[in-house]
Amino acid sequence: MFSPCRHTVPIFRFDSRYPWLNGTGVFIIVDNQHFVVTAAHVVEASARKIAFGYQPPDQAWVDMFGHEALPIIKAQAQANERDPQRAVYRDGLDLAIIMMPTQHTSWLKERYTPFDLRSNQRPEAVGVVIVAGWPARTNKYDERKRQFGDRFGCYPIQSQALDKELVRKMGGDPETHIALQMDKDNFIDISTGKPAGRLFALNGVSGGGVWDMYLADQDQFPNCARSLAGIIVEDHDDKNMAMAIRADNIWYPLVQKLGLRPH
Repeated sequence: MFSPCRHTVPIFRFDSRYPWLNGTGVFIIVDNQHFVVTAAHVVEASARKIAFGYQPPDQAWVDMFGHEALPIIKAQAQANERDPQRAVYRDGLDLAIIMMPTQHTSWLKERYTPFDLRSNQRPEAVGVVIVAGWPARTNKYDERKRQFGDRFGCYPIQSQALDKELVRKMGGDPETHIALQMDKDNFIDISTGKPAGRLFALNGVSGGGVWDMYLADQDQFPNCARSLAGIIVEDHDDKNMAMAIRADNIWYPLVQKLGLRPH
């Protein structure tokens, strides 16, 4: 049974002695080039060194790889903001593409499945969707084991896409953004489609994918999610709400700064 968590990577900042979970990313492939897409504020200047994580099945601890500077394509904020989630970006997109060196790509491919962005079905994200992310439930690092644990994990969270008027009320543009009501009380067991427990917080979900599980042909794309609708860029934990940038906007930096052929 498919789980969007196979594309969903935890992103750690490693600027001090201990790592810290900064957010989530989506592992993608475009024309044999691999990237991790996330929210730009997840990899702002406070996170010069980046590490990725993986939690093996039935293991409480998260293994890590990286802790070094990586090339990142993103629009710089127009002004320094105390809350990076509220920063205003020159292109209006709180979106970043992390370039993957060979060793990082190899490590991720052994543990995750890259989502083929060219196979995406351009969903409208209407109705029930799944948000997959790594909520920062605790930050506990075992220095001896070089592992980040416990009570961590990727959680598929059942969410409701809201109408365009609510997008505007949250400060977004309906042509660019998706507003979501997230059910923190019910994250989903993908194998059964049933609620599996309660999350304590949404912090850390920024950069995670919004997946429409109903549009694409699963037989045609058996190793991919059914459709990537967007990337989470704001989480309003107190209101169980979030804002996402529509997935079509991922092509903007790929075309403009890398010269890739648009979708």
